[in-house]
This record gives sequence, C-alpha cells and structure tokens, in this order.
Amino acid sequence: MMQSEYGNQFNIMHDTHSRPQTQSFTFQSSTVTYGGSNGAYYTASTTRRDGSDGLKFEEHKEADSLTGQASHMVSRGIHDKGHTLSRHLKSDGQVDSMQTLHNINEDELTGFEEVWKEKATKHLPGWGAYNVGIEGSGESSRSGRLALPSTENRHAGERRRQGAAQHAPSSKLQKR
Repeated sequence: MMQSEYGNQFNIMHDTHSRPQTQSFTFQSSTVTYGGSNGAYYTASTTRRDGSDGLKFEEHKEADSLTGQASHMVSRGIHDKGHTLSRHLKSDGQVDSMQTLHNINEDELTGFEEVWKEKATKHLPGWGAYNVGIEGSGESSRSGRLALPSTENRHAGERRRQGAAQHAPSSKLQKR
C-alpha cells in the first residue's frame, strides 16, 4: 500500500513537471541608424521573439540610401523546423529572393505556416504588430525607413522547386 502511494505521488509530480503551467516568451530588438544633416542614410534593425512552446520569429532589415541597397529577412520556426524568406535589393534595382526550408519539405510549407500563425496568435503577445512579414513590405516601412519593394505580383505563377533555383535568375530555394 505504501509503495503504490509513493508511486502515485511520483506520477502526479512527474506529470505536473512535464506539462508547462505557464507560457513565456523572450523579446530582443536592436536598431542602428546613421545619418547626417540630410537625415538617415543607413539603418539596420533586428527583432527576435521566442515562445516557451518552441515558437520563433526573427526579422532583420538593413538599408543604405547611399548605395541604394537593402535587405529583408523573415524567419519563422517551431522547435527545429522553420522557414526563412530573404530579399536583397541591389544598387541596380534588381531584387534577389531566397527561400530556405529548415527540416521541412516544400509540400509541408503551407501546413507549417498555418500552424505557426495559429500558435503565434495565441502565444506571442503583440504578434499582430509583426504580422506583415516579408510579403507585405512596401516601398517604405511604418517608421519611414527604406524597405524592399513587394515582389508578390512580379513572380506570380513561378513555382519554387526543392533544392533548385527558381527559373527567375534572381530567386533561389535552399533546403537545410
């Protein structure tokens, strides 16, 4: 009788510790801006949010109005799986795009994004402020800094293939 009582208490304690009772998240943000009398000419910012349930979001933007170059990277993850979109605006106006899949296949991407957005809405406070992502970037960001132009309509109908570059010379897909 005594042994089963202790066994039950151990099981109750073990179950309690294996199920988290609270959700937590970490948030990191940094911004660097250089400018002169004519305003900012270089800006870079990085934002990272991690949830206790393995949910991750990272965004990095960089723009230099002197060189005409800019880059934007958005990465979303759940535990060891993830999806990263990167774009780089060159000084000649050409935009290079790259999509990287981390431990997921291309046919799993839509489902992954749906699960990620659902979890982000529940577990990352303030997620709505970051819901724009890379697809919604216009010619300027909310803060007025240089952002990359949208390439959504420009590449309509193109299909990214796993492990190969897209047919457009400036787009790539990587799988890690």
